[in-house]
Amino acid sequence: MPPLVTLSIPLPVSQEAKSITPEPQQCSNPTQILVSIHGSVLCNAYVSSVLLSLDEYKSKVVCEEERMRLSCKRGMQIAVYSAMFGRTQQGTLECPLHHRRAPSVDCQSLVALQVLTARCQGKKSCLVRASTRDFGEPCYSGTRKYLSVIYTCGESLYTFTEG
Repeated sequence: MPPLVTLSIPLPVSQEAKSITPEPQQCSNPTQILVSIHGSVLCNAYVSSVLLSLDEYKSKVVCEEERMRLSCKRGMQIAVYSAMFGRTQQGTLECPLHHRRAPSVDCQSLVALQVLTARCQGKKSCLVRASTRDFGEPCYSGTRKYLSVIYTCGESLYTFTEG
């Protein structure tokens, strides 16, 4: 059975038709269909479901070891747009450092989006703890980290099967 690929970046309805367009000249086999959305390319992809309507985008931030709950209204499903666990230089207001002289750092988990997508994508609600146990340790020891997520709610999700 081919692997199931769920894209985590929903697009406005007006862009769906442009983004899900057969472009066989870009695949190795000219009979394959290519789907290219924000740099993700799938050859021989089959669309089984499309996000029909989007709610507004929501942004949430929690400090390390706190829990974050993502939720949607009845009949809607979570679509994760972005996720970051770690610390950025611009994120000094979220979860302030304990020491004023602490160096400003920029360190981010490479698996944050993957973890959030696996736990929350397509669900009505989910609960995630912002911890190094789940997201790895992207920073120097002692750096105060946080989890920042942007998501939306929709009636269904983009789901592609690549063959």
